[in-house]
Amino acid sequence: MSDESPMSTALVTETVASQLTASGRSAVAVIGLNGDDAESCIRKCFKAVRDREYQPGQVRYGDWNVANLTTDRGSAIDAGESVVVTPLAANRFEIHAHGGIAAVQRILKSLTACGVRVVNAENFASLDSPSFIQRENEQVLQRCTTIRNAAIALDQCRTGLPAWLAKIESSQPNVEALASFAETALAFSHVGLKLSQPYRVVLAGPPNVGKSSLINRLVGFGRSITHNEAGTTRDVVDCDTVIAGLALRLSDTAGIRDGGGEIEREGIRRGALAVGQADLVLLVVDPDCLHELPRLRSDVLETAPDCSIIEVLNQADRLEGHQNMRSDLLPEQQTVALPTELLNSEQDGIGTLSTEITNTLRPEDPAAGIAIPVTTRQVQWLRELAGATSMDQAMRCLACLKDGTE
Repeated sequence: MSDESPMSTALVTETVASQLTASGRSAVAVIGLNGDDAESCIRKCFKAVRDREYQPGQVRYGDWNVANLTTDRGSAIDAGESVVVTPLAANRFEIHAHGGIAAVQRILKSLTACGVRVVNAENFASLDSPSFIQRENEQVLQRCTTIRNAAIALDQCRTGLPAWLAKIESSQPNVEALASFAETALAFSHVGLKLSQPYRVVLAGPPNVGKSSLINRLVGFGRSITHNEAGTTRDVVDCDTVIAGLALRLSDTAGIRDGGGEIEREGIRRGALAVGQADLVLLVVDPDCLHELPRLRSDVLETAPDCSIIEVLNQADRLEGHQNMRSDLLPEQQTVALPTELLNSEQDGIGTLSTEITNTLRPEDPAAGIAIPVTTRQVQWLRELAGATSMDQAMRCLACLKDGTE
């Protein structure tokens, strides 16, 4: 069904469609439709709740009902999907539907029956996008794996930096205003750069304090090997999961301790490398090694000075009266306490820990309509723009930001 060959400019009036979000990985799929017959195809396939003329910027709810259409072999096509259709411009639409592969294929198949050609997302972007930065933003959208991230990426495709750059071309800004805008956009660069890739969350701490059990609990299945013997984890074990709409890669590392065999020492070395690349470290201890917490905290910050840390006290119900319980050993920041027996997310502290993780990684999302950078290249040129001291320098930054030139 898909045409993977490059599209020429001669096809600009042809009606084409493409899935713009990650195939089979997004809760909501976005399908782009563009071309001379786009609106007539929408009218054939989509029954809106309210029957009125299509205008750019609308949000139209309804059913994707193609019972009257047939395939080339004469069999009926029956999609029956609840969708949202958004007109973007004349003969340019987005169809928002269930993210499952079958649902998307039914909609694309019905469009094919209307004479629409289905193309891959890159070719669709090359036809529809006038600038390098717009194609760049759409590629980020295609790689999003959660609805929370996809919603932000989609907003950036519509009203983000590409739209702002288009407005700049018809205005007469001064260098101070451009620099101020760049600084505002950069304030959310930490969000934009994580839309299409997971946050790295590393579990570190002494051996046999329950790191592997904790990562299993966070992920929801037994991905890590657990055993009540120190040194069970000999390598970094990665698990991908989603918490509160954030894509996370949890890394279970070997216990931090002196001694051990050569294999165990290599595991500890690799764990240290993982900590150095982490966005967040869960520093896990239990009452038996609480006295080691200041040293462990110092070791993590020495390896990753800018990394956020959440301290987790496992088996906290054993703390009262414990010999290592001293006021000078208590954590410098709030610690998430977990009991020995993990019961459920409401009672065993996992829900609290999950909330702490997501709030630490992303305290807030940008409001709709705020332009933010979504690639390291965009961050680079916005930083250049923020430091511009002349209009010539600022205009060069804008050109590079829009067109990908150096």
